[in-house]
Amino acid sequence: LLLVGMPNLNSAQDHPLEKPIKKFTNQLKHRYQLPVEFIDESFSSQQAENRLKQMRQSGRRKKIHKHEIDKQAAALLVEQWLERSQ
Repeated sequence: LLLVGMPNLNSAQDHPLEKPIKKFTNQLKHRYQLPVEFIDESFSSQQAENRLKQMRQSGRRKKIHKHEIDKQAAALLVEQWLERSQ
């Protein structure tokens, strides 16, 4: 399964990145022969940054870098998908 984040998935208006994301996803789908599911990624980076800040307050003293936020946001999307799939 390929899980792909799509901004504003529940919005009535198309997001400017929707077409390029769908094109890229279609290429992945055909290359790897795997099913694709989209998940709304709205606010995932903000939620991830908040989670990392909470971790920092409870002992972690390092500066939060963009790649850490991206990894945490991806983890949040997977968690949301797993909860939705139960």
